[in-house]
Amino acid sequence: MNFPVASKLRIILVLLLLIASRSSEVHAELEAYGTFECMGIVADLPAGTTHEQIGKVRVELEENGRWQPMQNAVRVGSEAYYASSLFDLTPGTSYRCRVSFFDDSGNLISADTTIGSTRNEVSTPRPLKEIYVSPDGSDAGGGTKTNPFATVAHAFSVATAGTHIVLRGGLYHEGEIAVTQKATAATPLVLRPAPGETPILDGSDPALITAKWSKIAPKVFQRPSTHDARNVSLRRLSDDKVFRVYRMATLAEVTGATSLFDGQSQTFADLSILAAYHIDGSSITIRVPEGTIDDYAVYISHRNHALSIDNRNHVHIDGITFSHYGSGDYSRTIILNNASDIVVQNCRFEYNNTGISLKRSCNRVVVQDNVAIDDTANWHFGYTKSAGILYHSEIETGFVTINGPYDGRGVVIRRNVVRGLFDGFGLAPVPYTGTRTAEVDFYHNRIFHIADDFMEIDGYARNYRIFRNDMRESLSGISLAQALDGPVWIVRNLILDCGIAKAAETEGFQGYPFKTNGGHGTEVGSGMIFLYHNTASTRDPGSHALLVKNAKWKEITLRNNIWVGKSHGFLSWTKEVSPMDWDFDNLYSEKGVLMQFGNRGNASLNTYFKDLKEVFAGTGWLEHGISAPPLFLDPATGNFRLSSKSSCIDKGVRLPGINDSFTGLAPDMGAIEYKP
Repeated sequence: MNFPVASKLRIILVLLLLIASRSSEVHAELEAYGTFECMGIVADLPAGTTHEQIGKVRVELEENGRWQPMQNAVRVGSEAYYASSLFDLTPGTSYRCRVSFFDDSGNLISADTTIGSTRNEVSTPRPLKEIYVSPDGSDAGGGTKTNPFATVAHAFSVATAGTHIVLRGGLYHEGEIAVTQKATAATPLVLRPAPGETPILDGSDPALITAKWSKIAPKVFQRPSTHDARNVSLRRLSDDKVFRVYRMATLAEVTGATSLFDGQSQTFADLSILAAYHIDGSSITIRVPEGTIDDYAVYISHRNHALSIDNRNHVHIDGITFSHYGSGDYSRTIILNNASDIVVQNCRFEYNNTGISLKRSCNRVVVQDNVAIDDTANWHFGYTKSAGILYHSEIETGFVTINGPYDGRGVVIRRNVVRGLFDGFGLAPVPYTGTRTAEVDFYHNRIFHIADDFMEIDGYARNYRIFRNDMRESLSGISLAQALDGPVWIVRNLILDCGIAKAAETEGFQGYPFKTNGGHGTEVGSGMIFLYHNTASTRDPGSHALLVKNAKWKEITLRNNIWVGKSHGFLSWTKEVSPMDWDFDNLYSEKGVLMQFGNRGNASLNTYFKDLKEVFAGTGWLEHGISAPPLFLDPATGNFRLSSKSSCIDKGVRLPGINDSFTGLAPDMGAIEYKP
């Protein structure tokens, strides 16, 4: 039958409208958000369906013309969308993904595809202009290599997009510098050192480093000062050992070497306080660890922060040392507020309060290849965290902290080395005001000797990926209290020597690799958490492989992990535990009970399981698990690879998108795949 051209056009238009209408009813909105080596997959609930109708949300990645299964997407909190993550991708590459919604019977509800790209690796364009700064320069100079400026602040005030501010080596006693220039991706503003030189931005008062002090008591010295110092450090001249100094509420505490804690007066020796200070607005009084104050260089902070970037983007900070920042409230070293596409790399952060703080809309911030060191890991745990102690909260935030309100996306923290801090990192904001997911990547970091948590995911954590990190010596490992909404992916981390910390050794606190109790949102609990291929082991004789206090979560999935405890395997303080999908792990206790649930105050009410047969019969967990010494290659020297005789080899299960490249008959348990 022949139709007129106009009729044919009308028929085609109607068919297109029908197809579009059907597509809008069936297909969910689908997004692929790439970072450098990962990609977040976010899919809306298909229109016309309810969450109760969804049985599975399959995610696939196209590789060589074939669809390969990845990790299924899960619901984000109580939102109307689902999320998953892809790992081990190549930077600067496009990927085609497919998401399919199925009902409980396995029937397809909808399917859709999208293409997403990972980000290109960080690169710094060549400068359009260079400004030189030197401690012996002059701000009246030309800012050239032969006639440099004297201050970083002045250089920033005259810099334009594409400018590299080049610092000559030496000390710059500056701070509270606001970066106000506008820049672009092609013409970022860059702060970097001259080749082979070490510039140091220092927040302490240079007049007080070697000042004269009056002795008012043995080991106690005083001089005039009006600084609201929240950071005082002493560097012993004989060996360069640095002591972070406690701030005390009264002069009497400093002179008497005692303080009130837990309702009673205790000596500084009892509280492990080696040095203390008090300020009253007109003077500062310091008690030194030993000898006289002339034996030390004295660093008294009088700068709140070094740099602040507020409502500006595209700034690179590369190769600078920052030290002794922390004066007044909310003291940080680098403050980012509504600042996107910021790169902080190859820097050193020495004896500051918080290192880098992010707030509000900070997108695609990269913190990589930095070193952060401090002395606060040696502070008394209970005393420091006591609500009655002044001005210690600033040191509990860690090297990088994401503060609420926050609505940024795509923060990447990688290849940093952190040592000696009270807390390592604090990455989950409250509140989170952004849409959909935050897409935070934290990987290839090394964290050592921490007083409390290696890292805190205590807040909103929508599609967080914590993977391939090496963490050693802390009280607890990763805090998920509460990891709200989820999902959180914790993959192939070494979590070692939890409980090898002052709080456990001198105060009797128990160490454990994951903390799930307390924090914001306890009535809601954490979202979906996935623990894959982690290795947790410790030398702490009182440790447990896993300890759960009073906690709530949507579900925790555990696969291919190694959990080694000295005292217990798995210990729960309560009879009832939130849902756990637990299998193919090695749960091993060197002595004591493999698994225990119960009442802390009444042992007769506890439930015990002595082996995996009893565990499976009583809980349904670990049907394919093992309980055996993991036989690491050489733990005494820090080598936690598996030896050829380990029972963990080939005892894991395939996890699509997580361990596709395993060797042998099956994936190995633990963070590191065995290779002959």
